[in-house]
Amino acid sequence: MEDAPKDQRGDWAIIGLMAGTSVDGIDAALVYTDGERVTRRGAADTFAYHPQTRAAIFAAYQNPHEIPDDLPMRIARDHAHAVERLMITSGIQPDRIGFHGQTIFHNPDQGVSLQIGDAQYLADRIGVPVVHQFRQADLAAGGQGAPLAPIYHQMILSDLGLNLPAAMVNIGGISNVTLWDGRDLIGYDSGPGNALIDDAMARLTGKAFDEGGQMAAKGQVDQAFVAACLQHPFFHQRGIKSLDRMALYDWIDLSALDHHSTPNQIASLTALTAASIAASLDVNLSCEFHHVVVSGGGSLNPTLMAMIQSYSKTAVSRLDDHGLDSRFTEAELMAVLAARHERGLPITFPQTTGVDTPMTGGDMLMPRLK
Repeated sequence: MEDAPKDQRGDWAIIGLMAGTSVDGIDAALVYTDGERVTRRGAADTFAYHPQTRAAIFAAYQNPHEIPDDLPMRIARDHAHAVERLMITSGIQPDRIGFHGQTIFHNPDQGVSLQIGDAQYLADRIGVPVVHQFRQADLAAGGQGAPLAPIYHQMILSDLGLNLPAAMVNIGGISNVTLWDGRDLIGYDSGPGNALIDDAMARLTGKAFDEGGQMAAKGQVDQAFVAACLQHPFFHQRGIKSLDRMALYDWIDLSALDHHSTPNQIASLTALTAASIAASLDVNLSCEFHHVVVSGGGSLNPTLMAMIQSYSKTAVSRLDDHGLDSRFTEAELMAVLAARHERGLPITFPQTTGVDTPMTGGDMLMPRLK
């Protein structure tokens, strides 16, 4: 295994790790970055959680106050396996690891965002420093602690050379949006992403997700259901806001879909994700945007993408249409945040999390001698 080679800029080779609230796997991506731009992207892949770990995470969602003592270790062990596999693929030992951990609970009103995973175990096992806990400084300073993606979305939109203003949407379990006009960086959670769709697929079909949007494509959308859901004040709130996965179940009356067939239920939940993204753009855009670029797992769902376009006033494209792999944006983000921590650069901003001043974030753990 080679040490990470530095390019002429002296960028770090960092493996970023992201396991989103969909719990559909651990994304791992190797990037070369100084925290201000990504100069090169290397190997990237998605690795499954151990089935028992995945089941325990879903149980923790239901009761975040009673997390099994061994769950942080199990999460870290699965992440370590992902890193080791990526190191074999790339032949590179990274300089750093950016480790998000698994979000279990997010309530910024209480100043709490809980990401679990034993980062010290990860550092010790791989033998390189691990940067983690990216949200805590922002929360302590009165911010929402989310979303974290806008600073990397800004880099991507700038590197693509798109006409500004432009928007970037990442669809994981929750959807988040970044608006960038070349001067002001704005970010927020827009509402559901894949979470409700995935949960309904598991409940109704036993499948983890709607592969290729095939189930939704067979169904008819209950537009009255979608319109009723969008009456919630969250969807009309402009600017800074973030969302816990399980809060969706407090807002949305899924029993209203009980009389529908499975395809109709999945189509309606898919439409809710699409419509809430489009509604958030309408609420937040103060001028005409030239591009809406979509990344994340949701971008792989053609039915969802078509629905977003149908609800939107602006041309919608996938990040893949611009030559980048949309599956690994959040993992790459964790690598960028690790580099920004190293350099003392801010990762959250007044118009992305509501914090009073741009904030640095993250803690670094060094591997212990064996």
